[in-house]
Amino acid sequence: MKAILKSTTNAQMLSEVDKTFLFYNAPVENQPFACYGVDTKAVIFSSAVVSLDSVDSALRVTTNNSEYVFEVVE
Repeated sequence: MKAILKSTTNAQMLSEVDKTFLFYNAPVENQPFACYGVDTKAVIFSSAVVSLDSVDSALRVTTNNSEYVFEVVE
């Protein structure tokens, strides 16, 4: 899955907003979450997804420490 990071509460990732990320696997609640940047060297990794919300092409992934909102493009 390929998605564009639209917003995040993770201060270290704010500079990566509007960058494209590829997901290793689709996020699943209570499972590790990881994706890596296509046009950046950034990597997002969390030991567990707390909740997932999806509306149209928007995907919100909430982890123990942060929230990430993506626009799914593929």
